[in-house]
Amino acid sequence: MSKKPKFNRRTMLSLTAAGLVGSSTAIAASDDVVLTEYDADSSVNWDTDAWPQVGYDNGRTSYNAAASGPTGELSVSWKFGEESFSGQIPIVADGTVYTIQGAPLYGVQKLYALSSDDGTERWVAELKGDYEQNAKDDDAPRYTYDMRSTAVADGTVYTSRLDRTEVFDAENGDRLWTVETGGNNIAVTDELLVVDSPLLSDGNHEVGHRVVALSREDGSVEWTYNFRGRGPTTLDPTLDIVVADGSVYALYDAVDPEEKKVLRSISLDSGEEEWSREATSLEGDMVATASELYVSLGNALLVLDPKTGDEKWTNDSEYAVKAVGDGTAYCTDGNVVTAFDAASGAEQWRVETNRRGSARIVHDELVVAGDVLYYTITKDDTVNDKPAVRDVETGELLGRYELPETADRDDGLLDATNYLAPAGEKLYTVSDDALVAFCDKSDDESDGVDSDDGDDSGGGEGGDGSDEDEFDDC
Repeated sequence: MSKKPKFNRRTMLSLTAAGLVGSSTAIAASDDVVLTEYDADSSVNWDTDAWPQVGYDNGRTSYNAAASGPTGELSVSWKFGEESFSGQIPIVADGTVYTIQGAPLYGVQKLYALSSDDGTERWVAELKGDYEQNAKDDDAPRYTYDMRSTAVADGTVYTSRLDRTEVFDAENGDRLWTVETGGNNIAVTDELLVVDSPLLSDGNHEVGHRVVALSREDGSVEWTYNFRGRGPTTLDPTLDIVVADGSVYALYDAVDPEEKKVLRSISLDSGEEEWSREATSLEGDMVATASELYVSLGNALLVLDPKTGDEKWTNDSEYAVKAVGDGTAYCTDGNVVTAFDAASGAEQWRVETNRRGSARIVHDELVVAGDVLYYTITKDDTVNDKPAVRDVETGELLGRYELPETADRDDGLLDATNYLAPAGEKLYTVSDDALVAFCDKSDDESDGVDSDDGDDSGGGEGGDGSDEDEFDDC
């Protein structure tokens, strides 16, 4: 590219300060790399009190020291969606909440931008797709736009699927450009969009994957890195990527019983291989920072030096790192939450969430906003899910709260089994049949702490929430 793209700069947090962008020196080139030159990566900016993509940043650290969420008994601030709502998990940036609604099997998908104050619609954009072809041909591919492949940066919204990427002005929803190249696990750097996507199918199954770097200016392909191979199985290969400090970390499983899984570091600048590591048990679930790369082994946690691929420390447990920040890695196996020193692996605190054997952390998800760690506890299909809040320094339970009523349910149950996004003193998720913004209950009559799932801290039973037509003020 001849010049750097111009983007809307606001008073925001720089990823450079967080150690999530930079440059690396290429060690070895791959025969599968296609290159064009572009300027060195520098910085990406966004609003500080935000959750602008799933995992918060390109390294999927799920940690934002500047974000804020409710810490007391919950109330519904607002909700978006009706009985037929089929929306996805939200992301939040610059006072706007984004979600994608619809499915290509049933009709058009749309990207919604909502006010974080009251959930009113700011703009809506119809996402391009082969909807007419889907209606005519039952065998037509129904590629889906996903909020896990959507991000907001520099006043711009990026969303991608397997064969298309679309870009919108975050303020008014104007479509800036679209290209017929895209994928999953989107990462936004200063000049690039990085995604992963399958290579061409052999007619039945995928025959590899590739990492694709697109220009943020116009969507042109800057470089690609291909992973090939598929074993004699009915399973398709998988690729997971994270980006940090000038490198793309790609974990590839060719689903070949005779092949080892491979973890590679790829230069963000050039698309060239920096180092490679093989193992038979790598299972994905990566988190990357400038100083550590965390990889789940299924029965152990492996922590690598991201510059060399050398082992820094391991933990012989089924832990997976779910959030990392301020020198601490927060891990869970669904029943226990443990905080480790990020550099050494020394345990800082450990708490059980499942002493009675019935409660479990939903999807093993942990997110950190400011000095608070959030997750959701679920028991079974007959008990309401409950968001829980802990102090990140000590692990002390600050509260576990009943979800306020958001919709009429025949079974009377309320679920929040999707990703939690804390920002702007609200907690966003998809609950029941709507996207919901929860806040601290205004009439603070109860601390909301509930210990009936056997956690190590207890208190009084939480309140019963608010009626959907009489939401409490936040």
